[in-house]
Amino acid sequence: MDPIFIIGIAFLVLASSIGAYVVYHKEVVMKPLILKESAEIEAASCDDIKKKHELGQYWALSNYRQAAAKVASCFPDQ
Repeated sequence: MDPIFIIGIAFLVLASSIGAYVVYHKEVVMKPLILKESAEIEAASCDDIKKKHELGQYWALSNYRQAAAKVASCFPDQ
């Protein structure tokens, strides 16, 4: 086999392993953090959510939107 094919195959194996790790990390690490934060947003008071929302530090865009909706319902004038 030509060396270019060996290099190509090695690159494909490396790329697929990186992709598999990204999916694994999302499902095993990120998903529980996102669900935990979503539950915390539901249970938190309006003032706590407003403080966290001002910092804008969320694990997922869906949690940011959930907090924005809660802030808007708690403080309709802002």
